[in-house]
Amino acid sequence: MQIKLIHLAPFFLITISTIFSCSDMNSVQEMYSTKEQIYAGKLDSLRVVTGYKRVKIIGLTRYLGKSNECTVAWDNKSKKFPIENIVNGKFEMIVDGLEERSYEFKVTTNDTFNNQSVIQIVKGRAIGDIFKNSQKARRVDITYTINGLFLNWADQTESFFVVYTTVKYDNTSGGTSTVIVKGTDIKTELVNWKRTGRLEIISTIGSPDAFDTIDLDPLVTSLPEQGIFPIDRSNVQLAKMASDNPGTFGAFFNMGNPVLYLFDGDESYKGDIYGFHSGPNSIPHHFTIDLDKKLSGIKYEVRKCRLGLKALKNSSNIATNQNNPTQIQIWGRPDLVGAETTSETDVEYSTKGWVKLYDGSVDGGTKQIVEFDIATSNLKVRYLRYKVLKTYGDGITSSTTAQLTEMTFWGF
Repeated sequence: MQIKLIHLAPFFLITISTIFSCSDMNSVQEMYSTKEQIYAGKLDSLRVVTGYKRVKIIGLTRYLGKSNECTVAWDNKSKKFPIENIVNGKFEMIVDGLEERSYEFKVTTNDTFNNQSVIQIVKGRAIGDIFKNSQKARRVDITYTINGLFLNWADQTESFFVVYTTVKYDNTSGGTSTVIVKGTDIKTELVNWKRTGRLEIISTIGSPDAFDTIDLDPLVTSLPEQGIFPIDRSNVQLAKMASDNPGTFGAFFNMGNPVLYLFDGDESYKGDIYGFHSGPNSIPHHFTIDLDKKLSGIKYEVRKCRLGLKALKNSSNIATNQNNPTQIQIWGRPDLVGAETTSETDVEYSTKGWVKLYDGSVDGGTKQIVEFDIATSNLKVRYLRYKVLKTYGDGITSSTTAQLTEMTFWGF
């Protein structure tokens, strides 16, 4: 009987061990089966697009599955978006009310069984008033010639973030015309514009990847007066007639260089560099101006003139205005056939076909820039004669020299 018990003991131990082993395996299996995680479908290829005090988050929906809601979390905030209005396989969300700075967004989706997707992190930036106030409107120059009224735009690189410009102006029909100017445009012609009407120019900016645009403060000005426009100085030159004073006194030092400086658009006084320097003992004198250097056949009724003169005082506060003209004449002719003169008398000029357009004084003693109107003549001219009869130095110094830095004419 004792021998039987000895044989039964090993069998009993093996049985007990097997029972407990099976029990442990079941418990492990139960533990892992209850912890199984099911993930919801997700948005794919997420990206963030910059906006004004907001951003747009875009994701592809090819792996979305049954997910129907998206949650975007940033800082200590979050916003839920129902997944709908999918266009071309893309879903877009706008997160607004943001300060101007960079952000890190955590994006998750949930399906109809409330399963959640894996967390995806995307970075982006919102722009605001700091960016807006640092931008410049596109620079423009208004040119009114016989060919029309044009807006000449500075290179786009000067205002890199300007994506387009809106031009609004009063038209001859009593309404407002609107023109959209692309960033690559360099010239815009205004048609049917109203003289002295309102002109408004608004530059619109955006960052390179922005979906929002921002209007900068508008530039408001007036359209030109009827019938008067600046004559294109790039089409103006000296005619260089035999009796003309060439204006090149001291040319070796650029003291008188009308070819370079008299019609370059710079009225500033540049020390001893002048657009025109008549030289000593040259009062009275004249020179002839060609308003059609490009031979385009244009003639003008000249109605206004503007002269840039020598500075009134130098850096040492010493008067330097003695060579500024104070009495001048302007004559005109449509051509130069038989136009040469041998004296400076009005009779000689009239005999040779010149028509006097202006005869009067200019305030070269107290002004560095002088303007004067020219009365209606109903004469279309290509050539002008500018004659100096007196300078501010006459009777004060022994000066008999006249100088100019710039000449500009208006007409139609």
